[in-house]
Amino acid sequence: MTEFRQIKGYEVIFLHYICFSISWFALVKYESTYVPGVIAYIALFILISKQPLKTMAFILLVSITGLSVDTIFITWRVMDFIPTSEIAPFWYSLLWPLFATAVQSTLIKLYDLHISIKMLIGAGASFLAFHFGDQINSSIQINHIAPIILLWAILFPTALQINVLIFNRPLKS
Repeated sequence: MTEFRQIKGYEVIFLHYICFSISWFALVKYESTYVPGVIAYIALFILISKQPLKTMAFILLVSITGLSVDTIFITWRVMDFIPTSEIAPFWYSLLWPLFATAVQSTLIKLYDLHISIKMLIGAGASFLAFHFGDQINSSIQINHIAPIILLWAILFPTALQINVLIFNRPLKS
């Protein structure tokens, strides 16, 4: 069931969870300082996957979608970065491919949940992530949390569905 060549089972899930959590925190707290490490992690994730081309395609699809949404949010002043910019900083943009790796490995286990549960998870996790991100990094300013929560209630289950379609994962009967 896992997408990796060498390591199997819960070790991969736990290892990814740790790497994802550390990477998310490092990017949000220290911004550009940890960009090379996060890029190396994402590249390694792609290289060790069983289907690296599909993995890269999924990561690119999620990243392009996410960056488009972020651009709209910045334009509509849902969120701001200090100093003011019309696009998200590069370190922040890396959160999207990082999220895609989580969907492909750790979070895909949530696919079989009812859609309403997945929507609640997306909404709740986004609220927590943006709230804590706003608290630990003074260059991020969340002006309106409701649009972010609503988007993530849709985005999270959609990302899971797209991953299942791209990787032709067997569904539970």
